[in-house]
Amino acid sequence: MREYKDEAILCVANLARTAQPVELDLKRFKGRVPVEMLGRTSFPPIGDLPYLLTLPAHGFYWFRLASDAAPPDWHQQMLVSEEAPVMVLFDGWTSFFATRWCPGASAWRASCARAWRRRSCRASSPSSAGTPRRARRSSAPSSTTTSFGCRRSQLVADNNQSGRGVVFPAAGPGWEEDEDHVRALAAVTVARVRQQANVGVLADAVADEGFCRHVVKAIGAGKSVATEHGTLRFARTKAYAKLAGEDLASLQLGPLHTQSTNSSVQLGDRLFLKCYRRLRAGLNPEFEIGRYLTEVAHFPHCVPLAGAVEYVSKSKEPSTVALLQGYVPNQGDGWGYTLAYLERFLETSRAESDHGAYVTLMQTLATRTAELHRAFALRSGDPAFEPEPLTAQDFEAWKAKVREEAGETLALLERQAPAQAKSLAGRRSEIFALIERCMPPRARGSRPGTTATTTSARC
Repeated sequence: MREYKDEAILCVANLARTAQPVELDLKRFKGRVPVEMLGRTSFPPIGDLPYLLTLPAHGFYWFRLASDAAPPDWHQQMLVSEEAPVMVLFDGWTSFFATRWCPGASAWRASCARAWRRRSCRASSPSSAGTPRRARRSSAPSSTTTSFGCRRSQLVADNNQSGRGVVFPAAGPGWEEDEDHVRALAAVTVARVRQQANVGVLADAVADEGFCRHVVKAIGAGKSVATEHGTLRFARTKAYAKLAGEDLASLQLGPLHTQSTNSSVQLGDRLFLKCYRRLRAGLNPEFEIGRYLTEVAHFPHCVPLAGAVEYVSKSKEPSTVALLQGYVPNQGDGWGYTLAYLERFLETSRAESDHGAYVTLMQTLATRTAELHRAFALRSGDPAFEPEPLTAQDFEAWKAKVREEAGETLALLERQAPAQAKSLAGRRSEIFALIERCMPPRARGSRPGTTATTTSARC
């Protein structure tokens, strides 16, 4: 270990001719993220337990113990946070909705129910993956309690004043007697709960295997479940049977992934369930585009849509609660691949490099993008997807956008990598000349409709 002020460098070397494991006492650096200095790869953050590493024969690691680096995207904290709020329940789920289940409930029960709903929704509303955030002031939530297997799960839609709802699908409570269940929910625990002598956790249901499987079954059956202020509608697409198969019970639940707007989980190697944390009334582009490409265009190079769950309130438009998609094995996305490739290229500072593999991948990406727009150009009779005429003004606007982005990219390169930018400085005019030589198609062209254009731009 080498330290200077707030900087800490950890060197670990294996002098043996065989692979060796080691556990290091690093708890005084708790919370820091070891970043491997040669490849700049982030390792899981340091905690209270001994830090486990495995080194190959004659292998070594150089780590910077960083306080300014993020953990790997796949990392999950598997221990229940001691900072999670403690809720003392008087009657299971009834404790959260006392006036609904017991119209004559006492004032103190009703007050406790309101307070616990606020605490649970606040704890389950992240501003970024795994980061709790205080929820905005909200009105009375809509909820439904549904039996999923041997457990009961509650869906709470907390509608705030901005019109964006927060969905909290909670599983539970999970009591300590069922150790395997509590352990499976540890990474997504919202609160610790106590009811008389029973102690357990309240957690995000998306991490519960039984909950996810029953949601998939409900989509396949086209179920409809009544809530306090509306209806939960489960809808399937024509691709559901092929994607889900007949052996749902054999699909193993993968690790939970949380983002600022959704939680998602993989079921076996066939399905991908995404539950939205914030609801928006109206059409969901991801749902509408996925259904169009799956059922109308039959586009093979997109994630197929198997179904969805919508919340239909009595006074507003439907809101998409969850999407069920086919799982597509992958090794990341083109954006991440490009960033990693450019980082490696700039580190080596080679004037000449073999870009063959990267160019081949980008050609494939360009081909898939073109095929996607051809799929959007189909005339289906749906006004949201009908192609529109391509005008000269559209083409000039696209060229102007490309020129703007090229200028911003060159300026950024000059600021952050001046040595590498010198070789491009003399070719600046050549780059912009290539852009200017792009001409609109001679034949009459068309472009995707408004809805398709919005989503394809995100792609």
